[in-house]
Amino acid sequence: MKARKRRHAGTSDTVLLRLWRQAVKARRGSLCAFCGDPGVAVEMHHIVGRRHALLRYDVRNGLPLCAACHRIAETLDGVDEIRAVIGDEEWGYLKERQRVLKKDWLVETGQSEADWRRGVKTALERLA
Repeated sequence: MKARKRRHAGTSDTVLLRLWRQAVKARRGSLCAFCGDPGVAVEMHHIVGRRHALLRYDVRNGLPLCAACHRIAETLDGVDEIRAVIGDEEWGYLKERQRVLKKDWLVETGQSEADWRRGVKTALERLA
């Protein structure tokens, strides 16, 4: 019986999110971006929700936050804090990119889903 290939072998969501977390940490550091407390563990927060596929693995869409600040980040006050931390230029990039559907972007760039995933993985590995 012939073995079935996994659909996204090596570029699964789990693999890409692990690389994304490492790359965000390499880019932003290992301290909470809000409180800066060196004594707490940080989680990686998606500024624009993970459901927005083009931003799901974009390192500009991540911030290291402690658990307490991560809860704050999900509130309206947290949005203001995020904007203050990342700046208007990056905020604008994320909001503009949020409006683009992945399927439209793939057609526009002539990429397949597999090509896009491989490119994301390569980019994240360089940054991590």
